Amino acid sequence: MKNRILNLVIGLMGVLLAVLTVFVIVGLRDAGRVYHYDEEDFLRSVREQNYSSLLYHVYMNEADDIPVSADMEECYAAARYYEAATFYKAYLACGRTREAAEKKAIMAEQRALLGELDYAASEINKKLGLEE
Repeated sequence: MKNRILNLVIGLMGVLLAVLTVFVIVGLRDAGRVYHYDEEDFLRSVREQNYSSLLYHVYMNEADDIPVSADMEECYAAARYYEAATFYKAYLACGRTREAAEKKAIMAEQRALLGELDYAASEINKKLGLEE
């Protein structure tokens, strides 16, 4: 009787070990998968005026060396415009006019690259309380 119980416990532990091994293998496979953000992800962030998310998407794609299409480049410009505008506002609030002027120049450069997304610059300025 005692051997039968021990054999049952060992069998259950073997099954548990097999199931856990499968979960570990699947987890490791998924951990190695790299997700990159595509044009639709970028445009969704612009439509929703979620510019901090847009900037995050840009950084993640750049870290993974994802190729950039022409339409994505406009979204990248919107993200860079948002980043520069945010720093511009912060530098102005701190009285650091030299740094603010540098960020203002970056804003002008990125605005020229916005193309069809030019309206995003106005939305960003409005959102941050900046003058046009």
